[in-house]
Amino acid sequence: MKYIHFIISMLFFLGFASSTICAQTLYVRQKTGEQTNDSLTGIRNLSFTPGKLNVLKTGSNSDEYLIEFIRNLSFSDITLWIDDPLPDESKTSFIICPNPAHESIKIAATGNETLFGIIELINLNGYVVKSLTTNGVREMDVDVGGICKGIYLCRFTDGNKVETLKFIKQ
Repeated sequence: MKYIHFIISMLFFLGFASSTICAQTLYVRQKTGEQTNDSLTGIRNLSFTPGKLNVLKTGSNSDEYLIEFIRNLSFSDITLWIDDPLPDESKTSFIICPNPAHESIKIAATGNETLFGIIELINLNGYVVKSLTTNGVREMDVDVGGICKGIYLCRFTDGNKVETLKFIKQ
């Protein structure tokens, strides 16, 4: 029961954090074996109240399921993607290359900018894995060989602004 609620909650969390969820069908299979399916284009809202799943459809119809009687809740043909909330490198005062990186990255100022502030490499759990202070340089090499593979954020703070770009460590 808690597992179903967790999975559904995660899907909805991803749905609110993402710009788009594309799925074709919602399937609800009850413990009795009865299964209902609805096209997601025909659903206006899915919500949870204590012990219940409420499905509000685009017409005036709605379905209500008791969580304790739901055996399986699934989506078919689901695709999730999250819009990039980070700015394009062409609009920031620094760039990262190569991206993806293996052993090191080069952080370079764009235009007439210099890097004077703090550079932090942050994993997707929010932990700062590396922090460096810069003192007006145009570019610097940063060793990333010691960090695990994954997606990281590179945050540059100069006292007046905070800019963030993402990079991939392979």
